Amino acid sequence: MEMLTKKCTKCGKTKKITEYQKKKQRKDGHNSICKKCCSQYFKKYYEANKDRIKAKEKEYYARNKEVIKTHSKEWQENNPEKARLQKKKYYEVHKNNIKQKMVYRDKKISRITKSCRKDT
Repeated sequence: MEMLTKKCTKCGKTKKITEYQKKKQRKDGHNSICKKCCSQYFKKYYEANKDRIKAKEKEYYARNKEVIKTHSKEWQENNPEKARLQKKKYYEVHKNNIKQKMVYRDKKISRITKSCRKDT
């Protein structure tokens, strides 16, 4: 018979089993800490170790750049609708920065074009 509730070892509250992540190593097949407490713990851990985590991520990306790019491209080809929505969401969040970069690029191109015309 499966347990329907479980007590979190972090906050001490009794919660539904659905509020715990699955973990095969445990007798009951679920983590001993609820999802909410896990989330809080990892947020604190990330903030305390942000530089180290970012450095490891950067190192991993440098070692596996081609594999990551290939995987990303395959995912985009297999999930065109999700990819389109992600790009749209990214654009909405970063709209101002994108427009500023476009204006800067256009100004730079026009300066280069003008200097080339002066030389000829």
